[in-house]
Amino acid sequence: MPVARRAGAAVVPVLLAVPAAAGRLLLARALHADAGRGGPLVAASGRRPPLTGLAAGTTLYLDAGALAPETALALEALLDDGAIWVLAGVEPGVSLPGALAGRLAFGTWRFGPNTAQAAAWAGGAAVAGILVAVATILIPAVRDARAITVAEARMTIGARHRPLWARLYFDVVLLAAAGLVYWQTV
Repeated sequence: MPVARRAGAAVVPVLLAVPAAAGRLLLARALHADAGRGGPLVAASGRRPPLTGLAAGTTLYLDAGALAPETALALEALLDDGAIWVLAGVEPGVSLPGALAGRLAFGTWRFGPNTAQAAAWAGGAAVAGILVAVATILIPAVRDARAITVAEARMTIGARHRPLWARLYFDVVLLAAAGLVYWQTV
């Protein structure tokens, strides 16, 4: 299963929405073996399984649907740490507690197998988000400012058509008449 290898290498949590009677623990063992992780597989059970003292590289299997709220918070801390691969089993149709549902369904907040790569992805996402936000604000503002400036300038200048005396060439006629009078008097 190449998917298990990639999920195990990237420490992406896996949600096993399979009935317990169908062999969810056997599936977790197969995923752990196929992922090629060096640490042990620890199967935790009950509402408050001990989640402390797990070594880095460990694969943790637990029933996420039966967790107590404080244990769900401890599991979220393990997911944040990223040193332990979590395989969480749940009965199909059972809702998970709080934010844990999103964390298990969509992976951890980190992109990448190590902190440096996760920081690079997070920084790139932040810069891209800022650029999109600035563009969303500035592009319409600049376009509207240009349209308003041009419209106000045209209103200030006035009408675009020439006055009646210029349209009927009275200026040329008056100039010709003045020239004729001048030529007759000289």
